[in-house]
Amino acid sequence: MGGCWQLVFACCLLVQRLSAEDNTTSAVNPDEELEKNIVQRIASLREMGQDEISNFTDLALQYYNQQEESMFIPLKNPTVTVKKAIGSTLDLQMIVERTNCTKKDVKRRFRSPFDSEGEPPKYCVPLPNPEQLNCKFHIFKDERSYSEAIVGHDCKPIKIIDKEILNVEDTKSPY
Repeated sequence: MGGCWQLVFACCLLVQRLSAEDNTTSAVNPDEELEKNIVQRIASLREMGQDEISNFTDLALQYYNQQEESMFIPLKNPTVTVKKAIGSTLDLQMIVERTNCTKKDVKRRFRSPFDSEGEPPKYCVPLPNPEQLNCKFHIFKDERSYSEAIVGHDCKPIKIIDKEILNVEDTKSPY
C-alpha cells in the first residue's frame, strides 16, 4: 500500500511542478523527458510522502472539528486515494474518536501561536468509551494555485461492543 500512494502523489506533484517550471528548454523527445521527471519525482516522494499525508490529516481534522461541538483525533493511520481533475481530488479515510474537549474548552484556554489549528491541545484525550467514526474526507488540491480545500466528508459511527455486556448476557443464557 505504501508504494501505491507514493506513486499517486508523484504523479500529482509532477503535474504541479511541471506547470510551475520554465519549459523553455528544448527536449528532443518530450515523452522521454516527462518519463525521466516522473522517475525522479517518485524517488523524492519516498522521502517526504508521510509529511504530505500528515498535512492532509491536519486539514481534515481542522475542518471536521470546526463543525462539531466535541474535538476528535485520529485513531489509526489514514489511507489516501487520489483522483485527477483540474487539480487533484483526494479521498482521505481515517477513524477518529471523540475526546474530552469541546470547542468552548479549547477557546477558553491559552494556546501558543505555534500550535496547529487542526490539532487538539495536549490536554484533549479520548474518553473511556469514546464515540468512534469512520470518516472519508474529500480534498481538492488545485494544481494552479497549489491550495487545498475540504470539499466534503462522510462520517459513519463505528459500533463498539462492550465486553462486559457480552459476558453478563452469556452467564444469563438458559442454554
